[in-house]
Amino acid sequence: MSSIFPECDQLKQSNLPHPQIISDSGESRFNHLERTLEQFQSLFLKELDQMRSQFMDVKVPLELLDVLDQGKNPQLYTKEVLERTLMKNKEVNGKVETYKKFRAALLTMSIGANPIFRPHNAASAALIKFVPNFVALRLSWTQNSLRSEGMEQFVEEFLPTIRENNPQVKYFLHRTYTECDPFVVGEYTWMRHRKKRVSWRSKHQVLSMVEEMAVGGDYRPGLKRGVNRRLPRGQELWDTETIGHDIFKVMSKWKADEDDLDMPTSEKHPHFVYRKY
Repeated sequence: MSSIFPECDQLKQSNLPHPQIISDSGESRFNHLERTLEQFQSLFLKELDQMRSQFMDVKVPLELLDVLDQGKNPQLYTKEVLERTLMKNKEVNGKVETYKKFRAALLTMSIGANPIFRPHNAASAALIKFVPNFVALRLSWTQNSLRSEGMEQFVEEFLPTIRENNPQVKYFLHRTYTECDPFVVGEYTWMRHRKKRVSWRSKHQVLSMVEEMAVGGDYRPGLKRGVNRRLPRGQELWDTETIGHDIFKVMSKWKADEDDLDMPTSEKHPHFVYRKY
């Protein structure tokens, strides 16, 4: 491989003694270095001065000057630097090209155009089944608003599928032309509800919130995570409240009245609860 610097080849082919056969005496090494620098200035720097007049970006590598100061062969320097530069450029250019291609893909491809970048939770709209205590779903948004764009797309794409698979649930759509935040409200039995603000959310994020309400209010397992399914205290009938008497049994003052066999009992009440002591 030819050297990067032709003048260094001329310097190498000159009658200078090789650095390895120089005497170890300090004076001879100093004289050899001095002659080397003189020839370097006479041959190489003149050519660089001529090149500077034509090209403004020509510079003398500092590493080459260090190599000459050490008395080493410039040909070895050019070979090592060339190989190291090629390896470094190959590594850097590979990373740069990868980043450029990825950035171009993100800019040119939308989420809906490329199925690779499409979120996988879009198929969950057909799998949503609301829990028995879920009563109604309320959706409110602003017409032609950027902050409500995800809600509008959810209503157009995913809501028909959800309504078809869950006909027992009531659906309320509140569309307004006043700029306001969109909301998703899930109503449960006994006036319980979960409410989510969905400003600047995508249609898939809104779908995820509706799915979370469909499973009970929270994805995470736990007795206190989701919406409380226990009856209100006023609707419960404890067994301790019926000790010694039956609240449904009517005692007539006329002893001759026949017993009403159709009268319900406390044990058969749907809200009868055995209290834990």
